[in-house]
Amino acid sequence: MSFLIDQPAVGYYYYLKKDKEAEPETSEIGRPLKDDEIARWCMITGTPASVANLALTNIVPDADLVISGPNYGRNCSTPLVLSSGTVGGAIGSAIRGRKAISLSYGIMSNPVSPEAVGQANEIACNLINHFIANWNDQVDIYSINIPLLPDLRKSVAKYTTIQKSSFERLFLPSSPSDPTKPIVNKPVIEDGAPLSFAWAPDIKALIECAPETLDKDTDSHCLSEGNISVVPLKANYETCYSSTKDLTLPPQGSQIVF
Repeated sequence: MSFLIDQPAVGYYYYLKKDKEAEPETSEIGRPLKDDEIARWCMITGTPASVANLALTNIVPDADLVISGPNYGRNCSTPLVLSSGTVGGAIGSAIRGRKAISLSYGIMSNPVSPEAVGQANEIACNLINHFIANWNDQVDIYSINIPLLPDLRKSVAKYTTIQKSSFERLFLPSSPSDPTKPIVNKPVIEDGAPLSFAWAPDIKALIECAPETLDKDTDSHCLSEGNISVVPLKANYETCYSSTKDLTLPPQGSQIVF
């Protein structure tokens, strides 16, 4: 994020036509909708969390709910949730004092049919409307994961917790002459090699897992059974204070021996 701090947030307006076959119109300057237009989007560069804050402060300050997503890819288990831009956008909105929903679609197999996406959209709208009418005051964010399956009518929505897990590899070394192509036979760099790495995540263990290998009542377990996961979240990191409050820390200046 540090390298983005001094970069301006710029964008353009994107005007959607009522006729789905018609080409949307773009403009750097905002204007009212024309008769043949149905909506106006603001497309801005930035991280989801920073753009959410910008929108709630500078564009639509009267908004009382933010829907971050849908993301085409699951955001369940601790590694994916904590590194998710989609969840981050919802957290940024909650920190700004708004109700927020993170919406993700789990790709269970490829190719994904348009019918599956359509069913997921319908279920998402139903769930969002439910939460608007029945928001729990103790909840800051609802993180929803919907599996993209051929027949979602057989799926049920369940409240869950987050599956505890960990990341494997995210990058592999690469050559400066072709920095986007990983060198697959040398995962660890040696002296004399440049600090050049290509994005090559190994997350199969997070998305290709049988239900019996997962903790019950978690988001990952729920999704693996073809059901819809809803995790109610607070916009903070829970601490282990209760288990450490009576412990003593080393005094200032002391050395810790390993």
